[in-house]
Amino acid sequence: MTTTEIAYEEVANKINQWYTMIKKREIEDAIKLKDEIDCLLDDMEENQNLLLYYNLLDARHKMSVDMFKSSGKILEKIQKSPEMQKTDDMLQYYFLFFSGQYMFFKKKYIDAINYYKLAEDKLIKIEDEIEKAEFYYHLAISYYHIDQYFFSLAYAEKALTIFREFEDYAHRSISSEMILGANKLDLFRYESAYEHYSHALKFAKVKQIPESEGKAYHNLGILYIRRNMLSEARDCFKNALQLQDYMQSINGLKSIYNLTHVLYKSGHIEEAREWYDKGLKRAEKEGD
Repeated sequence: MTTTEIAYEEVANKINQWYTMIKKREIEDAIKLKDEIDCLLDDMEENQNLLLYYNLLDARHKMSVDMFKSSGKILEKIQKSPEMQKTDDMLQYYFLFFSGQYMFFKKKYIDAINYYKLAEDKLIKIEDEIEKAEFYYHLAISYYHIDQYFFSLAYAEKALTIFREFEDYAHRSISSEMILGANKLDLFRYESAYEHYSHALKFAKVKQIPESEGKAYHNLGILYIRRNMLSEARDCFKNALQLQDYMQSINGLKSIYNLTHVLYKSGHIEEAREWYDKGLKRAEKEGD
């Protein structure tokens, strides 16, 4: 075996590890490993398929750190490359899947689903169960956003069934459960929605995932608003905002908005104004 062959295998293994970190949301570790891979690529004999795989995962990596414009440029370049037309089903699957995620970010949900459906034809070649669950999860979210609740429920159930088998993907189990809750809420199945959100909240607490815990409280707050239970909604949003990781996220800003709304609606005008000022300053600072 030559030195270049060893280097190729080493880089391929590290790229696989990198993708696993991205899916697990181990962002800091993913950034460090990407830097290491970048150095290895400079010394590796050129291999078009491996470089294409790297570029595809670079597009996905940039989405995970909110660099969506950069991600879009990479995907556009890949789409035009002659290598993309000649590559295998797995790399074509990744291109279609990641392109769907990019379209979802742009709120082009129909376009996202179209990419996902093309990717689904190639999913049969993917043996990794987690990859299948990731696919079902993203398709479930997209269908939810175009009010196709029964399609969304079916794919969310598939995702949840797989994610539950893998302890490292607790955050995805929780998110899948909340997609089920959101669908049930929009179908006016309030008791069932409450069960999903409550279970997600308990699981997030057990697994100590504050951002997921905050989302669960937020979703319960939305449910209570729908049922005109304003004091319960207020408590849920406040509980969410006590979690610093959640508070600092974009979802934290949504909870501030909803808490302000609930406080105004329930007559707590002074407190509502305080939260309004906090929310407005955050929104202006973040360009939201």
